[in-house]
Amino acid sequence: MIAALALVVTGCATGPAGDSEGGYSQGVTDDTIKIGMLAPYSGNASVYSKAQRLAEMMYQEINENGGINGRQIELVLGDDNCDAASMQGLIRKFVEQDQVFMIHGGSCSNAIIASKPLIEDLGIPFLVVNAASAAISDPPVRNLFHPKPTAAEQVEAIAGFIASNEDAKTVSVAATSDEWGQGFGTAAQTELEKAGASIGTVEELDPEGGDMTPAIRKLLNANSDMAAVFAYPQPMTVFLGAAGPQGLDIPIVTGDGTRPDEQVERLGDRALVENFFSAYSYTAPIDDPAYDHHRELLKDGFPELQFDSVALEGAVSTEFNIEVLKRMGDDLTWDNWIKTAETGTYTTIPSGEMSFQAFDADDPRTRRPGITIRFTVLDPKATDSRTIVVTDWKDWLSRK
Repeated sequence: MIAALALVVTGCATGPAGDSEGGYSQGVTDDTIKIGMLAPYSGNASVYSKAQRLAEMMYQEINENGGINGRQIELVLGDDNCDAASMQGLIRKFVEQDQVFMIHGGSCSNAIIASKPLIEDLGIPFLVVNAASAAISDPPVRNLFHPKPTAAEQVEAIAGFIASNEDAKTVSVAATSDEWGQGFGTAAQTELEKAGASIGTVEELDPEGGDMTPAIRKLLNANSDMAAVFAYPQPMTVFLGAAGPQGLDIPIVTGDGTRPDEQVERLGDRALVENFFSAYSYTAPIDDPAYDHHRELLKDGFPELQFDSVALEGAVSTEFNIEVLKRMGDDLTWDNWIKTAETGTYTTIPSGEMSFQAFDADDPRTRRPGITIRFTVLDPKATDSRTIVVTDWKDWLSRK
C-alpha cells in the first residue's frame, strides 16, 4: 500500500524548520507533497484506524487522477499504538527525518493531548482524524486542527435533543466508571441541568460489560423519562440487552461511539434498540448511497474492514485537506496551509458545511469546524437495522 501511494521525492532540498530553497515548506517538491499519517494500526484501539485506511485510499485515488495541482501525495505511515510516547516519537521522526509537509492522523485523544506542546513547538500543520476529546482544541493551538465534533459538543447536542422532548421531565445519566465514561457522564449531567432537566439518578456502569441490573433498577426507581447513557459498544450491548427485559423502555441517548444498527447486529433483536439514539455528525444514514464511493474505496483497499461511521470519519478530514491543498495552489508553506484552512467554507460529502476561524488563543471554537450534530435512530417504518437521521424530538415524532 505504501508503495502504491508513494513517489520518490526529488527536487529542491528542504530544511526541518519548514523553509526551503525552492519557495516551499519541507516535504514539497515540484511533483510531490509528503504527508505523515498517524493511526493506532495495532493494539486495542486499532479498530479506529479504519478511518486512516479510508484516507489512504482517497489519497491514492487523487494520485491516480493526476494529484493535487499536478503533485502526487506521498504518505508516510506511522503506528502510534494509541500511546503518547510512541506518537511523540513518530511526530519527531515525521518532521526531522521524513521531512513531511504536514501530519494527518490521530485517533486517540490522550496521546494527542500529551503531544500538544511538541506539535505547537514544531509548528507543523497537524490535522486530527477522529479523536474526540475537547482538550485537544481547548486550549487551542494555532497549527492543530480538530475537525471531529468534540465530546463536549456531543454532550451539548445530547442535552439539547433531550430538552426538545417536552415530556422528558426527569432524566437520568449512566456512564462507565472509567475516565472516558465519567468525562461524558459528568458533562452530560451539567448540560442537562442547564437545560432545565430534573436529574433522576446518576449511575456508574462496568466498562467491561458486567451486571447492569443495579443501574437499570435505579433508573426504573427514579421514574426516568429519558436517559443519557455512555459506554463503548460492548458494555452498551449488555446494557441494552438487559434494559428491555427488565422494563426499562425509555428513550436512551448516547454519543457517537456506537450506533443503533450496530447494536441490532450485536443483539440480534431489533425491539431492544428501537428507542436508542446516537449522536451523529453526518447528514445521511450510514447505508445511504451518498457514501457508496467511500464504501467501495475501503473495500478495494482493505476488504477485511467493515465500512461504518468510524471509517467515514476519515473521509471528512481527507476531503477537507484535499480542498485546502487545492486552494493553496503553489504557495505550499506551513503558514499558508494554516491560513487557508481557517479561511472560507468547506463542504464534505459526509458532514456538509464546515469552517474554521482565524486563530484566537482564548477561543477553542477557532480550531473546531462547527459541524452540525444530528442523531441516528432505527427507521420506525422498517423491520431491519436501517436507520434515519433526525435533528430533534419533533423531527423524530414526524418520522414515526
